[in-house]
Amino acid sequence: MSEAEALKSLGAFPLVQGALFVMVVLAGIWVFLRGTRDGKSGIATVPQWLMIGPAHDVMGAVHDIAEQIRKQTDVLERIEDHCRHTADNTRQCTQVLEAIRNESRLR
Repeated sequence: MSEAEALKSLGAFPLVQGALFVMVVLAGIWVFLRGTRDGKSGIATVPQWLMIGPAHDVMGAVHDIAEQIRKQTDVLERIEDHCRHTADNTRQCTQVLEAIRNESRLR
């Protein structure tokens, strides 16, 4: 089989492959240019070294607030459990007092 016959047997495959290669390269260039254009927005960017201190302080404050909220939630859950326990005791005491009253009426 000669080179000409081998080329004919491929048909349009090399042409399609070349077209896809060109499309991929053009898409890559377009994405690169768009990324550099989007990076140069009109908003002045703050240098990273300026944000290290304040951002770190804010994150620390948020962490402290979250920890306080967790502690408050634990305390409130304990209070709720105590209120339930007290309500149960009150209900039992009321039942006992009613039983005593009913028994004393029978005498």
